[in-house]
Amino acid sequence: MQRHPELQEQLRPMLAAAAQVQELGEFKPRPEFRMQTRAMLHGYMRASPRRRPAFSSGFLRLATSLGVVVLALVSTGAALAQSALPGDPLYPVKLTTEQVWRNLQSDPVRADAALANRRVQELVAVQGQAELEEISINLYAETVQQLRSAAKDDPQLTAWLNQVLLVQQDTLEKLLVNSEADLREKLFELLFQPLNNTNPAPAITPTPATPEASGAAPADKAIVATATAGPLREIIPTVFPILASPKEETPANRGVLPILSDAVDDTLDTTLDIIKGLFGTKK
Repeated sequence: MQRHPELQEQLRPMLAAAAQVQELGEFKPRPEFRMQTRAMLHGYMRASPRRRPAFSSGFLRLATSLGVVVLALVSTGAALAQSALPGDPLYPVKLTTEQVWRNLQSDPVRADAALANRRVQELVAVQGQAELEEISINLYAETVQQLRSAAKDDPQLTAWLNQVLLVQQDTLEKLLVNSEADLREKLFELLFQPLNNTNPAPAITPTPATPEASGAAPADKAIVATATAGPLREIIPTVFPILASPKEETPANRGVLPILSDAVDDTLDTTLDIIKGLFGTKK
């Protein structure tokens, strides 16, 4: 106040209050007030008990643990199912996970091509088991049909898929020898079928051969005539439908036609040589 006499009126009440606080010292609530406050809190807690959650923490922990176990089992089962074959208990799980995987792919056509490779591998694995072979053939045929539908209006995609299926058909050819008779027809239908064949050329007209010209023994003349004149020459265009495909290069078969033509010509010549050699025919 001596340093600032002009502020005496404002400072005097404040200094008086500070002096009183200093005289009182540390402030503590009265014991009666503390007891009264504690009693009020206890009464409020008894009147409004805490509600327990609908699910206790123990149940939630149990449910969480079970969820983790189930998720682990499903993941393990899906992983083990990838090596399952037709007839195995986990094979349906494998097909389901494949469809989920396919639906998540940005390019479903390439996904179908990969699945077609899987079906061929399964067909090789179950070779000799007619029932399982039939399942594998049907699944492979369904996948190929999806590929044909996808490549219907895309020449470049058609050419790429033809090359993919050509590799798979090489494997299918090797299965013909050991397959059951009733399954061979289904394999025949899958062999050398072009994806997009809009202008098929006429089938090759066979030139019949006579038993006398073949030089076969009398007992075999009928067999030779049947094998060389009719069924063999008539079946070959059916077994290898690509023989009836266009002989001129088109956008759909550009780059693939020379490969297919050479493969078919070699196969046809080899087949005829084997038949003639078996029955003693002359070339």
